Amino acid sequence: MFSKKLKKIINGSLFTVITIFSLQVTADSFDNNQYNNHGIVGLINTPTARSYDEGVHGVTIYGSDIDQKITITSNPYEWFEASVFYMNTELEPTCRGYGDEVFCQGYKDKGFNVKFRLKEEGVLPAIAIGLMDFAGTGIYSSEYIVSSYGIGNLDMHLGLGWGQLGGTNKTISNPLGSIKESFYDRQGAYSGEGGQLNFGKYFSGEEAAPFYGVSYKYGDKLLFQFEKDTTQMFDASLLYPERESDYTFGLKYSITDNFTIGLSHERGSYSSFTFTYKNSPARSFKKYEYKQAEVAPDDNKYEQLINNLQNNDIGVRKVTETSRSIGLDLTQFIHSDIRLIEDIVSKAARDAGITKEIKTDLNVAGLKAVTEIDEDFQKDAKIIYERDLEKRFYNSSHIVLRPFLASREEFFKGAILVENNSEFIIKENFFFAVNLKYSLANNFEDLTFPPVDTFPAQVRSDVKQYLKNMNDGVLIGRMQFDYHITPKPNHHLMFTAGILEDFFQGAGAEYLYFAPNKSLPKFQQ
Repeated sequence: MFSKKLKKIINGSLFTVITIFSLQVTADSFDNNQYNNHGIVGLINTPTARSYDEGVHGVTIYGSDIDQKITITSNPYEWFEASVFYMNTELEPTCRGYGDEVFCQGYKDKGFNVKFRLKEEGVLPAIAIGLMDFAGTGIYSSEYIVSSYGIGNLDMHLGLGWGQLGGTNKTISNPLGSIKESFYDRQGAYSGEGGQLNFGKYFSGEEAAPFYGVSYKYGDKLLFQFEKDTTQMFDASLLYPERESDYTFGLKYSITDNFTIGLSHERGSYSSFTFTYKNSPARSFKKYEYKQAEVAPDDNKYEQLINNLQNNDIGVRKVTETSRSIGLDLTQFIHSDIRLIEDIVSKAARDAGITKEIKTDLNVAGLKAVTEIDEDFQKDAKIIYERDLEKRFYNSSHIVLRPFLASREEFFKGAILVENNSEFIIKENFFFAVNLKYSLANNFEDLTFPPVDTFPAQVRSDVKQYLKNMNDGVLIGRMQFDYHITPKPNHHLMFTAGILEDFFQGAGAEYLYFAPNKSLPKFQQ
């Protein structure tokens, strides 16, 4: 009897402790999770089941004595993460001949990573599955399934890795081999054209390696990380130093919410550093400062409303009114977050002294992004204001960096340019855009090796000839016409023709199905 009561007390206490700690869990927090060395939300070399919110994107710069890597990462959805990287290794310089020239430099490659979150954290851990460097030569080719669970500032992760994540001498037999014997056979060296998928490699091999790790957030700035690093040493495309330890540890310091630097010591063999930038539109839109327009003595409240909106880069096509509501037909090309537009409209109406309900139609290049004004409203509404459709012109200039990565001559070439962008709005759905550029400084004259002749598939290889002309004055980067039509509700077409990008011209069409005020269904978990 006493033992049963004691067991109930213990179970109740454990439940209370777990509940309290779970309320403090860091989970998929933008602040408490970071990109790893490969630009994947994770620890140091291993991934986690963590994911950022929809729209978050970032850049990771990684450097060590073994390899260097730049990765661009994006979360199109909260359950899907994708990244592309460029890498360089100087361990074994390769010498090749191009015509009469011979050059030697480290090996360079690019690749892609994807991660899918299968389950969010709840009573049970979060679960994700992913592929690293899953196409082409596959130097980092790996697959994994990983789980994550957090308590307070402590985040714990456990996973199973294949391929380059299947190293160490403490492996297990590939569990998928019991389902289908072909999973035991991981195809060897890649052959074929770059960028192709290697279906024969995914989740295959005689063995797989369990990995695990933890991170601990100390204060607002420091993140301590420790992992069992299963990166493969033997039979690897990269000549890593011999493993002295199965463990990697590191420290990340957040300079700001968006910028982080990291130091790590990998497998007891060498040290590395990372610099990461990440941005969440859901947070950054709040930094915009609403600008109230100047009010003339004779301006009525509708004129004040229009001036306030236009002073914040939102165009007003029409204002209508019923006894209960005001309808705004708006156009805008600047703000990327719908909540920011709603916030501006609300403040503009308040400053104009308007207390009626606001209904909004928001148009971007003729496409209705938001539709709140229905036929019933239009029947009863009177027109207060309607803009004349005139030709309009927008112009801006700025200084930009134009990089050129992974050339045969050197990994990085670049230019500092003054760019001018002009847009002529001929009609609400007809545009003419021009991009002009002028080089202030560049080292493109060092591009001496001609492209290999792959006619007719030559196009982008000839970019060197374009870049070497950067010093010849003003160049045209883009000059194109865009025409948008909506033949049926929710069905949109765009026709484009002109110089579409550097040294590339043509014509094309795009089709878009878009239902206003609706979002794609969330990934079922």
